[in-house]
Amino acid sequence: MTDRIADSVLYRHLWGTDEARAVLGEDGRLRGWLEVLVTLARVQAEAGLIPAAAARLIACAGSAASSGGTCAGSRSGCSSWRRSTGPPSWRAAPTGSRAAR
Repeated sequence: MTDRIADSVLYRHLWGTDEARAVLGEDGRLRGWLEVLVTLARVQAEAGLIPAAAARLIACAGSAASSGGTCAGSRSGCSSWRRSTGPPSWRAAPTGSRAAR
């Protein structure tokens, strides 16, 4: 049994099309978010806000996650990456410091 009527095998045809579910369903929504994050990383790297290597890793993780694969060239794939809750080591210097001027 499903939680939403739109996911029901018996009733889902009444609540949308396969094409709409491909875009608006959970998988489509995740692909859209990944596309936004990868694009944001690319633009930030072009502006010098993050290292280009970081943008490439984000792009790799995004494409691997949307295709169910792993990052080519990484030793262990994207699934083993650890998430940090702290600031990145390449974070820009605080605005009041001499390094930021």
